[in-house]
Amino acid sequence: MVAFILSACGVQAPPSPDPKLSTQSALPEMRVRSVALDAETRGWLYEVKNTPNFRGSSGTYSLERLAGGGRVQDLSRHLNLQLTGVLAALRVTGDRALLEKVYTVMQRERATLRDTDGDGYLNWRYLPDHETDNPELHGTDKHVMEEIMAHSIVAQAAYAFKLNSSVDRKYGEAASFWAGYLIKHYEAKWRKRTGKRTGYPIIQKPLFHPYANNARYYHYLYKLTGDHAYRSKRDRQIGVIKRHLLSNNGAFVWTHSVNECVQSRGGTMHWGYQPVGYAGEAMAPLADLGLEGVLDESTMRGVAKTLSATLLDDKREGIMAGDVGGSRTASFYVSYLNKHVSVRSSGYSRGTIGTFTSRGFALLAPWDSIFFHHRAATLIRWVRHIARTYGSGF
Repeated sequence: MVAFILSACGVQAPPSPDPKLSTQSALPEMRVRSVALDAETRGWLYEVKNTPNFRGSSGTYSLERLAGGGRVQDLSRHLNLQLTGVLAALRVTGDRALLEKVYTVMQRERATLRDTDGDGYLNWRYLPDHETDNPELHGTDKHVMEEIMAHSIVAQAAYAFKLNSSVDRKYGEAASFWAGYLIKHYEAKWRKRTGKRTGYPIIQKPLFHPYANNARYYHYLYKLTGDHAYRSKRDRQIGVIKRHLLSNNGAFVWTHSVNECVQSRGGTMHWGYQPVGYAGEAMAPLADLGLEGVLDESTMRGVAKTLSATLLDDKREGIMAGDVGGSRTASFYVSYLNKHVSVRSSGYSRGTIGTFTSRGFALLAPWDSIFFHHRAATLIRWVRHIARTYGSGF
């Protein structure tokens, strides 16, 4: 299990005979501490710390290459996923170098905060690579989904710094800064825009990957501040998440749209499975909430089995199904509607080795020993072949 948690940082680890790989309780907190690591774990920790993505700026998804550009989508997407993995590895190893990397990345992001629109609030801007991507939002801080997902990982990093404030005063200062920024800038600007002076959510995007990220945001704001309003909202969202996961022979399927939220707003519900790439962006915060003990073991085992039994599918081109339902239309019982509903294929392309390595799938290792002991062997050989052939920072 340890090796696979480390693999979420950008190194794909081989199957381990570790008997503790099966169901785990919440891992230790994200604290720097002395941990007696076995030889295998020390070896994988060394590899993590020496990959191009972690060590420097040469990797395609290098932490330092992506950080500091002032682009909210870098923080909301690749940095979000990688930092979630690094912080999970910190739980396992206690290695200060992992926290220091998170600190370096967040300091670079801090240096790019600006009040770019004169509203009195610091922000990062939405600066997409393609002009056709939401052109009306270019250069603004008004892309709701990217804002939610970026600030989810900011909240987690802030809490990690708070936990380690006794290790170095700079971590305590960073925790104070980010907690203040989240409340006095991020939340305050959206309260002003929406007119919602109290209560949560301030903003919401009824797609599953930002919804899962928002649940993580509320969790860590509760732990940062002790404000029970965050805990209450977190618990309500966890309830929606659990109802959103539709039972599928021990695994789950779910739709891209969080239809319980859509229904509550009087909108049109959509019954297509969540595509594989977006599913990875949902699974990472779900895994972290599992590691925190917020999501229960049974739920996490079902989410992990969705990966091993449905998404990982090397029988055709690519190694992953195009969506969490395996692109097969089927009927599932929806508890909040009290009826069965037909859920259809997303129509998205199948996932590749890059899809697996660039998302948070490896974080599900503690809850599915079958996949991570057996099916991973072939996958790891492919990853290593690609890494050797193309010099990738996987």
